[in-house]
Amino acid sequence: MSRVARLIFALMTGGMMAIATWAAASEPVLISIAPTHPYGSARAHALPENLRRVGQFYFSGQPHRNTDPFLDEWATLKTFFGIRTNINLRMPYESHYGNESSLEKGYLDWLNRLWGARIFDDPRSRLPHGGAVPLTVTTAFSTHDFAPLDEFAEDAKWTFRRAEELLRFYTIPGMCPVLTHCHAGMGRTGQAQALVSYALFGEDMEESISSMRASGGAPNDSQIRFLQAFARKHPRGYLADQVPAECLNER
Repeated sequence: MSRVARLIFALMTGGMMAIATWAAASEPVLISIAPTHPYGSARAHALPENLRRVGQFYFSGQPHRNTDPFLDEWATLKTFFGIRTNINLRMPYESHYGNESSLEKGYLDWLNRLWGARIFDDPRSRLPHGGAVPLTVTTAFSTHDFAPLDEFAEDAKWTFRRAEELLRFYTIPGMCPVLTHCHAGMGRTGQAQALVSYALFGEDMEESISSMRASGGAPNDSQIRFLQAFARKHPRGYLADQVPAECLNER
C-alpha cells in the first residue's frame, strides 16, 4: 500500500473525533475537531462534510454558514485551517443549499467580511488564524454534477484543458491552504483530489484513486475513466517541481 493510501484516523474523544495526527504531506487525512483540540475552545467546531487534505490542499462538500460561529463551517475553515483560497466546482444552476452558493454576490460579500474579521475571542491567543486574512474565491473551474473535470462529458471529446488549468492554478504562490468543494465533496472534488495526488505529489493514478475513495471521494465510472485517460496523457508528478513550499507543509 502506498503512503498516499495510508489514512490516519483520529481517536474518539468525548463522542467527537479528535483532530487527526498530521501525516506525510501526500497522505489524505480525514479531519475533525474535538473539545480537546490544542487550540481549544470548550465546544466543538463544525466541519464541512468529507473534509480531508493532501498537503495543504483541502477537499470537502459544500461548507455551511451559521449565525453561531461555533456552528459555522466557514468560520472553522478560516480560523483553524487558515484557508486562503476557495475553489467552488459547483455550477450556477445548483441550488441544493439556496444562498450557500458562492456564485452569489451577497454570499461573496459575506465571505469577505468573515475573512476580514476576528471570529473567536481567545485570551490565550492560541487560535492560529483568528485575525483578518485574505481570501480568494473562484468558480472558474465549475463543472456539471456527475461530469468529468472537462469541457465535454463524452470520452472521445475530452481535451483535459479544465483539469490542466485547475492544476496550474494550484501551483500559484500564495494560494495555500486551498479548499476545493462541490456539493457533497465526492465526484467532482474527488477528481480534483486524485489529480493533485497524481500531478503535484507524483503518486500513481490508481493509487491516487484508491486513496481518494478511501478518504471520502466517490467519482462515477465516467469520472474514473477520465482520471485514467488523464494519466495516459500526462506524466506522473509533471507539476511536482512547481508546487509552492507552503502547499507541502504537514500542518
